[in-house]
Amino acid sequence: MIRSVLQLGGRVIWWCTLPVLWLILNNTERTRLVLKDGQGQVLLVRTWLSADGKWGLPGGGMHRDEDETQGVLREVKEEVGIVLQPEDVRNLGTRNVKTKGLHFRTHLFMATVVDDPSLRLQWYEIADAQWIKLSMLSPDKVQQEVLEVAELLGR
Repeated sequence: MIRSVLQLGGRVIWWCTLPVLWLILNNTERTRLVLKDGQGQVLLVRTWLSADGKWGLPGGGMHRDEDETQGVLREVKEEVGIVLQPEDVRNLGTRNVKTKGLHFRTHLFMATVVDDPSLRLQWYEIADAQWIKLSMLSPDKVQQEVLEVAELLGR
């Protein structure tokens, strides 16, 4: 119940602050990571501050003077507590993304973890995290970019 109220609050904050978010986030460079486990599942996250409450890939904005690889490694460590090394991630390319009036340049990476790592969620940003098989994705519950990645990887 509390989680639902917080997620609803996050959606309200998102829509109320969209003009400011647009000024800050529009045309920025972002990172996303497709993190697979030994059972072929992918880690998805849901943020508190979200327009729709749908599941997405971990990642976020890049800091100044940070390259894409450094950015994705930092974001994954911050958001879910998983420490990866540069040699652990594979660059899948860069895409231009448009969502809810915002434009991003997104650097997509993939990595695999053998053991089932314990997650340490960034309490003020990540509401929940879940490992899920790509074949089980429901279009009404995940962000469009997750569906595009699933197609790219052949589910």
